[in-house]
This record gives sequence, structure tokens and C-alpha cells, in this order.
Amino acid sequence: MVSTPDRRPTLRRGTAIASSNRSGVSLLMAAVLLAAIDFAIVNSLEHYDHARDAAIVTLPMISLLILTLRRLRKSNRSFWVGFHVAGWLTTSVFGYLAWEEKPWFYWPLSLPDKMLPGFSVRVNALDDSVASTIFLAVILLIYTTPLVLISVITGWLAASWNRMRRASGGATNQVA
Repeated sequence: MVSTPDRRPTLRRGTAIASSNRSGVSLLMAAVLLAAIDFAIVNSLEHYDHARDAAIVTLPMISLLILTLRRLRKSNRSFWVGFHVAGWLTTSVFGYLAWEEKPWFYWPLSLPDKMLPGFSVRVNALDDSVASTIFLAVILLIYTTPLVLISVITGWLAASWNRMRRASGGATNQVA
């Protein structure tokens, strides 16, 4: 920061505050762009049930993985490598199961009706766009949450394994 003659602090280009604001805005712009692309993909697959179901289940996690690709170059890289490996693997499995329409894969969608009897009937009575938004939010919550949790847990395990390996000096078991 630099003080101008009237003593108001101003930011110089390249300062930490200015660069963090720029990266935050660029990340937000990328997230909005990816969400728009996701909606365009789902909309274009309207007549293809298998592909649409797979897209709805996997695209939010794919977008999250794309947004976090920059983190692979940071100092806590082991967490992000574990996060990405687990994220891509589980997203692929979920996408395959949604594409194949395995009946047991869709049983969680009955949970809202079991927890809130008449949920589907009340939501269907709403305007089509409102009902679609509510059902999409429920689907995203049910299927994206496990993907994110598995990825985060795997990232933590990878980071802790890396810390333990470094603490032991990276020595391997050697036979004397």
C-alpha cells in the first residue's frame, strides 16, 4: 500500500491484496462458466435419458475437479493428488452406474419421500421450473456429496501418508 498526498491508501498492482482479489474473481468467473456449460450439456441431452442421468450425476464433481486443477502445483500437493485420483475414479464409477441405470443406484432418490411423506406430490404441484430446480438440487445433494466426501477423505489420507513418510526420513525397510 502507498499513501497518496491526501493520505488515502491505494493498492499498487501486484500487491498480495490485489492479486488475491483477482484470483478470487477469476475463480468465480470460471465457476459460473462451468455451471453454464453444465446446464447447456444437460439441456442438450434432454431426449437421451441415459446420457442425461449420467451428466446430472457427474458434471458437478467434474466441474469441481476442473476448478481445483491449479491446486496440484501448490505446496500441499499430496492432498490434491489424492483428492483428484479419488474424485476422477468415483466420478467415473458414478457416471457408469447412472448410464447403466442400475436400479439399486437410484434408491437414494426415494429418501426425500420417506423422510418427508408426500414430498414429490407437493413439489410436482409447483410450477415446472420450480419443481425442476428442487428435484435437481436434491439429486445434486444426494449424489455429489458422497463424491466430494470420498475425495476429501482420500486427500487427507494421502497428505497424512506423505507427512508420515517425510517424518521417517523417507527411509524404506531395508534388510540388514
